[in-house]
Amino acid sequence: MKIILLALLLIVPFSQSTSFGQDIPKNVTTITLTVEESDPEKTYKALAAYLIEQGYIIERSDKDLLYINTEKRTLNNIWEVRIFATIKENKIRFTGKQFFPGFDRTESEIRNYGMKGSMAKMCFNELNRIAKSFSNSEIEYSL
Repeated sequence: MKIILLALLLIVPFSQSTSFGQDIPKNVTTITLTVEESDPEKTYKALAAYLIEQGYIIERSDKDLLYINTEKRTLNNIWEVRIFATIKENKIRFTGKQFFPGFDRTESEIRNYGMKGSMAKMCFNELNRIAKSFSNSEIEYSL
């Protein structure tokens, strides 16, 4: 009886943590969405409209290459973030750059690391929020 109880105690927490969502690995730099729309041009137009709706300004885009690059946008009146998105078939690949104005003139790649409230974590959370809220789709994180 004790063995069965112990087995249940070990299995239940594991199944809850995996069933409620994917833990995002550390140092992830790329978020890929698999969307239901099979026409990449429709996805491109919808994504551009969505980014504008979210307060981003499109700096560069290419409707033939299905590429979107936003201007820098300020987060928390401190940091700036720039989003890059490329579309291929039914996949959208999100990456980004972060920038700390007044401190350093260089941009660095957005990556999932740092403590809650840090520039790195806040910028990654913004990139993740944009990706996840665009479409209720399959999401994949990679380096």
